[in-house]
Amino acid sequence: MNLTTKLIAAGILGLLTLISGVAVTKAGRPLNPVFFNLHKMIAVVMIVLVVISVVQLYKAGETQGAIAVAVTALAGLLLLGLVATGGMLSFEKIWPSFVLGIHKLTPLLALGFSALTIFLLFRSNA
Repeated sequence: MNLTTKLIAAGILGLLTLISGVAVTKAGRPLNPVFFNLHKMIAVVMIVLVVISVVQLYKAGETQGAIAVAVTALAGLLLLGLVATGGMLSFEKIWPSFVLGIHKLTPLLALGFSALTIFLLFRSNA
């Protein structure tokens, strides 16, 4: 699978992760195990594809700017935050509302910073 195909697949999986997340939310509590596990599996595959693509782009480049490294680190932290808040929300425990707020806002930020990372890496490799 070439880099472009990986990135397109990661983008499609990102959209499917958002859609399946909405389905999990709409199904209510207790969490529907089919929707929840599908959501988790899609998200994990998407994160793996993004990580593989970013590593491949870093290996292809000779020089990396500090901005690209910082944006990549921030995108990674946002993806880790999604995994952490998703894990917290999967328990039957009542969490403060800000945990759900973070889990709803972070996908958009992660998508933006992931796209910016890939743009900066492609630009530095051109």
